[in-house]
Amino acid sequence: SLTCQLHMIMIYDCPWQYLDPTKFMRTNYFPGLGWMLKRSLWQELRSKFPAEAWDHWMRTDGQHKGRDCIVPMLSRNHNIGKTGSTIDASSFEQFLANIDHNTDPDVSYGDTSYLVKQNYDKGMREKLQQAAEWRGSTP
Repeated sequence: SLTCQLHMIMIYDCPWQYLDPTKFMRTNYFPGLGWMLKRSLWQELRSKFPAEAWDHWMRTDGQHKGRDCIVPMLSRNHNIGKTGSTIDASSFEQFLANIDHNTDPDVSYGDTSYLVKQNYDKGMREKLQQAAEWRGSTP
């Protein structure tokens, strides 16, 4: 089952021009920013939801329980805070300031049946079998 549909993923040192704003991926990592969840999951979590560091808490096994998240390939969320409870200005500049995000509100996502776990796993296996080794230079 899915934990959430997320709007933020942090991929460092990624060539942003190759991220497709119309596609999603599954992940078992809870990125933490701009997320939605089903009412049933909120009812499960709300009584124990922490006031601070909830993004880290959501990643713990006791909350995660093997559930996946659906994440856009290109984030629809943009972090604007240079300071906060878990980040300082230099860390923001190093890790978050240059992460691109989708600014087109009219993106069409089309058929998302590829995200069903069985379909997604099969598709990933096929892509990995066809993959070529990449040594860090962009095409």
